[in-house]
Amino acid sequence: MSAADSVTVSIEIAVPLAVAFAVFTEDLDAWWQRGPRYRFLAPYQGVLRLEPRAGGRLLHVRDDDARDAFVVGRVRVWDPPGRLAFSWRLPNFTAGQSTEVEVRFEAVADGTRVTLTHGGWDAVPADHPARHGHVERAFVLFKGRWWADVLGYKVLYETAEEVIIGVAPDRYPGICFVPVGDARTTKNRLHIDLDPDDHEAEVARVIGLGASRVDVGQGDAAWTVLADPEGNEFCILTPHRSLID
Repeated sequence: MSAADSVTVSIEIAVPLAVAFAVFTEDLDAWWQRGPRYRFLAPYQGVLRLEPRAGGRLLHVRDDDARDAFVVGRVRVWDPPGRLAFSWRLPNFTAGQSTEVEVRFEAVADGTRVTLTHGGWDAVPADHPARHGHVERAFVLFKGRWWADVLGYKVLYETAEEVIIGVAPDRYPGICFVPVGDARTTKNRLHIDLDPDDHEAEVARVIGLGASRVDVGQGDAAWTVLADPEGNEFCILTPHRSLID
């Protein structure tokens, strides 16, 4: 996998290396979210299973019946407790389309750093719906839903050209996402600042959703600058007593 066609996310968790690997692989169905954004077979419930061996399958089983299952991929590398790699495909991929996922587990001072890289996207055409941002509808839906997860909002309205997120239809503020045809040429002149109660916990949570750290010349600032999966910068501030202090 090359950096040009891959995305990497990392999180540190306060458990030993072997426990982190076991939870990721053995308890896959417990932590993997449900619904059409995360699962593969309608009605998007069922069970996810990983066969623990090289050549094993990653399966989405509907109604606990292994005969009615979608093979998401096959295990390329099985090296507990340090490394796991498997192929990955969606139901709308053609027979020759596949991507690759690598998960590394590294012991750190307070537990384990888990780093996941999803690459091989060069094998998927630029206009495929799985490539977020390359088709206007796919871009709008993906961006709206991603920011809804970050902000704890709901998707209140969506069409092929517009997504609106918020707490409720009759409560402000909300955010509306629409496609823009022009490519971005510099850093955003306007961006969102998140002001959480726990700065480090919020940084870890949002990175876990797919954000990445970026350098926009902030130096040794008290806040953290991140970018969403499409490269739009935003900041996570250190806690304040109020919105103006």
